[in-house]
Amino acid sequence: MFSMENYDFLLTRRSIRKFSSQIPDKELVLKCIKAGMYAPSARNQQSWQFMIIDDRKVMDKLSKVSENLSLIAKLPMVIGVFGDSELSTTPDYWVVDCAAATQNILLAAHALGLGSVWMGVYPRESRYLPVKKVLELPSNITPFSLIGIGFPIEKPEFPERFKLERIRHNDWNNTIK
Repeated sequence: MFSMENYDFLLTRRSIRKFSSQIPDKELVLKCIKAGMYAPSARNQQSWQFMIIDDRKVMDKLSKVSENLSLIAKLPMVIGVFGDSELSTTPDYWVVDCAAATQNILLAAHALGLGSVWMGVYPRESRYLPVKKVLELPSNITPFSLIGIGFPIEKPEFPERFKLERIRHNDWNNTIK
């Protein structure tokens, strides 16, 4: 049932970049991934795969492949979200499938008291090809995102993001007032 509390929950999810060193229990992480698997997907193809990454050596390698992934060196663990071309019969829709799965994982982490941060990998070849190499992924698997996850030690404020001027009504020239 919808409530204002549920609505506020959506608005209060923030990217967390500072975590305790405590690694979340496997059950919590699997709940996050389960939420990812319940995301909507094009034609219900569920063209995704997931990976739990908590090996410090692997994480250190990943942190060096791109500046935007350098944060991984300080994270307790990462969840990888990958597109699987063998599960997708509608080309390129795995991207939106993986985006929806990523968002569900972020929201599940928030619901479970964990912090998370979305690190974009796809569509930049300079990011996803090195990740693919480090993780030794097969040819049908493309890295979409890496999600840092753990127990937060910061609580960022949430700025006002609602912008009425970005809403149109029936045609582009008709704004909401």
